[in-house]
Amino acid sequence: MFMKAIKSLIIFACIAMTGIMLYLGNQIWNQNVQQKEQERSLVRIENNIKDQLSSNAEQPVPPKKPQPKSLTIAAVGDIMVHMEQIQGAQTTVDGQKAYDFNPALAQISPFLKKADFIMGNLETTIAGVENRGYSGYPEFNAPESLLFALKKAGFDYVSTANNHSLDRREKGVIKTIENLEKAGLLFSGTARSQEERDLHAIVERNGIKLALLSYTYGTNGIPIPTGKDYLVNLIDKEKMKSDITSVRDAVDFVIVSIHFGHEYHRKPNAQQIEISNFLVEQGVDVVLGSHPHVIQPATWIDNSFVIYSMGNFVSAQRGDYKDNGVVVYLNLHIDEDGNRAITNAKFLPTYVSKYTHQGKSNYRVLAAEKSIQDFEDKVDPLLREFDYQKLKQAYKDTTEHLQQESFPVMQISQ
Repeated sequence: MFMKAIKSLIIFACIAMTGIMLYLGNQIWNQNVQQKEQERSLVRIENNIKDQLSSNAEQPVPPKKPQPKSLTIAAVGDIMVHMEQIQGAQTTVDGQKAYDFNPALAQISPFLKKADFIMGNLETTIAGVENRGYSGYPEFNAPESLLFALKKAGFDYVSTANNHSLDRREKGVIKTIENLEKAGLLFSGTARSQEERDLHAIVERNGIKLALLSYTYGTNGIPIPTGKDYLVNLIDKEKMKSDITSVRDAVDFVIVSIHFGHEYHRKPNAQQIEISNFLVEQGVDVVLGSHPHVIQPATWIDNSFVIYSMGNFVSAQRGDYKDNGVVVYLNLHIDEDGNRAITNAKFLPTYVSKYTHQGKSNYRVLAAEKSIQDFEDKVDPLLREFDYQKLKQAYKDTTEHLQQESFPVMQISQ
C-alpha cells in the first residue's frame, strides 16, 4: 500500500513538473516573439526616419522671398549765403562772435524730416574765416555753423560741384570737405585726391543703396589747377558715363545732382534737356538740377525722374521767382521680386521770407501753404500782410509751374 502511494506521488510530481516546464517554455517563447517584434518595429521606424531624411535632402528648401523695401528722399535747390544773411546770423556766445543759422531752417525742418534721406546743393564754400574772411556774392564763403544748422534741420547730403566750388581756390575745396566731415554731412562733386574722387558717395538706407554723383558746367572762369581735375567734377560725358557704369551694378538707384542751365530762366534750355536724356540713357534714375535760381519744370524720361531746377532753397535774392523754392519728395521702391520704381513723387512749395530782428535783416525758409494758414490763424508774429500776399503768390506760381498728374503738390497734412 505504501509503495503504491509513493508511486502515485512520483507520477503526480512528474506530471506537475511537465506542466510547469510547458508553461515556462511557453512564456519564454512569447517573450522571444515579443522581443523580435519590437526589434522589427524599431527597424521599421529607423528606416522610415532615414527615408524621410533622404527625401528632405533630395528636395531643396525654396529660398525665402525678400520683403519689399522703400525709401523716401527729399531734395532741395541752392543753399546760398549772401553777406546780408551772414550779418543777420551774427550773434555772441560766451563773449565770442558766432553765427546762428538755425532760425533760417527751423520752420521748414519738420517738412524735410518727413523723408528718410535729405539732400541739397551747397552753393558756397565753407573755408574758414582765416581764408580771406566770410563773404557773399561774388565769391562765397560761409561760416562753419551753417553746416551744423543744416545737419540739425535734417540734411544728410549736399552736392558740392557748382560754379562757386573754387571761390576760395584749392584750399577752399579742401577746407570745405574737412568741415563737411566734421558736421557729419555726406557730399559729392569735389575731392581732395583722385582716389577720393573715384570712390563716389554710396549710402544705404532702409536696405536700399544709393549712388550720389554731382557735376557742374564750370567754376566761373576760375581755373582748376593743372593735374588736379579731381578737385571739381565738371560736366563731361565720357567721365559721367564712366562714373555711372562703375556704380550702376553696385547700387539700387543712381542720383545725379547737376549744376546747369541759364540763370533766372524758368524753362530748361536745349543743353539741359540733352544732358538729362544722356544721363538717363546711362542708367541714372533721378536727375536733380540746380543753378538757374528759379524753379524749372519736372518731367519723366522713361521711368526716371528729372527736375531741371529746384530754384533757391535759401538765399537773400528777392523777387522774380528767386525767393520761391521747392522740396521734391520721391519714394524709391523695390518690390519682393526686385523690381525698382520711383513712386509717390510730389513737391512742397517754399518761400524765403525776409524779416527784421534786432535791427538786422534775417531770412527763413517757409512751407508756403503752412505759413498762409499760420498768418490766417495769427500764430506767427513775424508774418505781415506783405508776406501773406507773397506766400499766396509763391504757392500759386510754383503749383502752376510744376503740377502734373504724376507730380502733384503735397498737402501739408500728408
